[in-house]
Amino acid sequence: MAEQPTIDRTAADSLASVMSARTRARTYWDADGVSTIIGGLILSLFALAIYLAHRATSTTAEVLADLLRLSALLLMLEESALGKIATWLKARTTFPRTGYIAPPASVTSQACTKLTPEDKDRLRRDLFPLLASIGLVYLGVFADRRWLVAVGFAVLALLIWRRREPEELVWPKTVAIVVLGCLATLLPLPIKPSLDIALIASGALLALLGVAILLRYLQRHPRPRA
Repeated sequence: MAEQPTIDRTAADSLASVMSARTRARTYWDADGVSTIIGGLILSLFALAIYLAHRATSTTAEVLADLLRLSALLLMLEESALGKIATWLKARTTFPRTGYIAPPASVTSQACTKLTPEDKDRLRRDLFPLLASIGLVYLGVFADRRWLVAVGFAVLALLIWRRREPEELVWPKTVAIVVLGCLATLLPLPIKPSLDIALIASGALLALLGVAILLRYLQRHPRPRA
């Protein structure tokens, strides 16, 4: 029985090491901007589908909105579960320069699905601000109070920035959320169209930032000469 604390400590250290490795893998995977590009495209597709659905005056517009929504959903599920599209793009851009990196979605070890005590504490701390930011945005939209929308997106941006890991690429998401909040608040349109257009623009901005990150990455890591 005296060895139990040592065994527990060893297991905790092993889990922490696995979680650290997973965080590093996620950081390396995102470093070239490809995931940022895909995330921006998914957001733009969803937002465009919502925009068309809100203004559909014909069956064709409704069908187009449904197709866009379905495309965005399938793309999001594919990237979450498989990462094949990102892998295909990386195989033609970054892998020849910096080597192969397995997609984080391919990590299926049970140990990697567990939460460390630090992760649980962080989740408990961040749950209320996350729910508060979402609630403020919804309340601002339905009550037509733009300042609530702005505060909600500001809280979300601060939360994402505060939760970042060392060297984690979170600034594009933070910038996109700040722009989203500003456009949704300042566009001279009713609140719902303003939010739809702001979502489309933020998704496009996120994709463009991803392209800029990718170009810089390729510049800093030239293809090896044969």
